[in-house]
Amino acid sequence: MDVDVEKLGEAIIDGLNTYTEQVSSEISKAVKECTDRAHEEITELSPVRKRVPKSGVIMVKRGGVKVPAKENLQPGAYKKGWITVVRNYENRTQGYARNKANYHIAHLLELGHKARNGSPVAAIEHIRKGQDDARAELDKRIKEILEKE
Repeated sequence: MDVDVEKLGEAIIDGLNTYTEQVSSEISKAVKECTDRAHEEITELSPVRKRVPKSGVIMVKRGGVKVPAKENLQPGAYKKGWITVVRNYENRTQGYARNKANYHIAHLLELGHKARNGSPVAAIEHIRKGQDDARAELDKRIKEILEKE
């Protein structure tokens, strides 16, 4: 390929832009796949509420009166509530898993907490393992993509 000296700068910039677009799209695919894998692992390790009354409806106190709990408090709702989010913005791709149904208890289950009577409730680590595995896999995949080119 013959290039005039005057157009050399433009040719270099075009080549770099093409390379950047190719690498960016491959990294975006890797982020999506690693996020999906983390979602699967977190969902698999998520705890399920064990106690269900004979009536099959969990009752909670609201204003001193027992009323049926909302659907997101039923057994398995936390485990089923995990979703993945992948966003592209400003030449960056971000992916994460979050619990849409019971987001407010994820940190309590992951880190442990104190019960109403003050006794400690043990942590059920289920998010960190999936997160760490996904990060390690993504680092490995990005290195492979960059070394391939």
